Amino acid sequence: MNTQPDTFCWYCTHCRTALESRTAGLACPACSLTYPLIGDIPDLRVNLPAWIDVDTDWQNAHRLLGLSPGLTTGELVAEVFRQRGWSSNEVNDRTTQTLQGPARLGRELDDWLAIPTTASRGFLEVGCGGGSLLAAAAARGRHGIGVDVSLEWLVVAQRFITEHGGTPRLAAAMAEALPVADASTESVVSLDVVEHVVMRAFGTLDPHVLLAEIPGEELARFAPVKALAARAYNRALRFRLGRVLLLFVCPLFRILACKKPA
Repeated sequence: MNTQPDTFCWYCTHCRTALESRTAGLACPACSLTYPLIGDIPDLRVNLPAWIDVDTDWQNAHRLLGLSPGLTTGELVAEVFRQRGWSSNEVNDRTTQTLQGPARLGRELDDWLAIPTTASRGFLEVGCGGGSLLAAAAARGRHGIGVDVSLEWLVVAQRFITEHGGTPRLAAAMAEALPVADASTESVVSLDVVEHVVMRAFGTLDPHVLLAEIPGEELARFAPVKALAARAYNRALRFRLGRVLLLFVCPLFRILACKKPA
């Protein structure tokens, strides 16, 4: 079991200064940038390419937050998929899959993710999506912080985490500009995210673009994409970066929990 930090604050993605609460959101006392909130979730995204349209996502998140008090968790999840114009069967199938996420990921938490998610200072999940892993961790008394590019899914994550007994610590942010202090957490977890994050960087095996600002001492990442795995595996089985040692395993590769190289 890990413990929730007594104090926590988000950091400015521009100048790396601790943000302060203001009536309209969060503000940086150093560079005067302000960051709006959707509910209690700050939007700390920077202007970089993303797999979603940020403006549309903001509108969808605002709408979903307004609907949230009158919806069950299942209805909240279904509303996200319904906005994509999917058929009823597709919406129902994906909603069921999402609702089963915390139970499914609970098994992962008891297995290969046990070490990185039980760090004493908690863990950071990059690309937390709807919060299934954070919810499953909360149910086990583990504390996690989540960032995702989609505010809409973070509204769902907030509900999931709360229902599983946790305190949501969530922000909309990019993996390339994480809004957390250096060494603020001991481990980083990122599941099913590689295919969404700046593909040109990963395609050339240059994870510095993704990992340069990750503050943790351990990293756990998994991508169930065979094409990516094969491409990475063909280039290198094992390589050393300035801050992280990565291990690839085919055909579905996992970058297992591992210490930063000295």
